[in-house]
This record gives sequence, structure tokens and C-alpha cells, in this order.
Amino acid sequence: MDEILAKVGPEQSIELEKYHAGKTATLGHMTPQDGAYLARGMLACAAALCGPDPPLVGTVIADAPLPVLRWAVKPSEGDGIVLTVTIQSGLELTFRVPRGARRGPSGV
Repeated sequence: MDEILAKVGPEQSIELEKYHAGKTATLGHMTPQDGAYLARGMLACAAALCGPDPPLVGTVIADAPLPVLRWAVKPSEGDGIVLTVTIQSGLELTFRVPRGARRGPSGV
């Protein structure tokens, strides 16, 4: 099975590699900001495709609410908490929230 891996590249870049049968091939480089937007778009597409009414081929999905199946909060090893969210595709996303992090407009 092929897998696309992300790794830290030179000069604070992100490298994408294709992994197959123990071998890797570099696919490209991007900035951290480009990587963040690509990841957001890919998660949004994955969530949309797992829903009951998937979008049509060619639909661009830049951002979308992620359907959360479950979430958990636990203390982090440092200060603050760790929030784990599982979205509809079964992927777990883990966030470390340091103590004293700013609250959003809703107070959450």
C-alpha cells in the first residue's frame, strides 16, 4: 500500500514523500503555512466524503465543519490539557492547549 508521509524539510519547509514497499520518493516541498491550508482542505474533503450526501466530483472544499464523533480531555505532561477529537472518518486529532491559552469570543 502506498502512503503519503510528511516530514520536516530544509529551511523550515515541509516535504511530502510517497512511501511504498520500504522505499520513499519525494513529491514536493511547501511552507508551513501552505501545509496548514492543505491539511485543512484535505480534512474538510475527507469529512464531506464521509457524509450522507457527498459533494460532486470537482467541488472545491477549502474549509468545512468537521463532524465530531467523540472527544476527550486529559491533563498534559507539561502544563495545560490535551484535547483529542475523533472525526467521522475515524481520524483522531490531538491538540495541546497550554495553561493560560486565550479564550475565544464565546469564552470557550
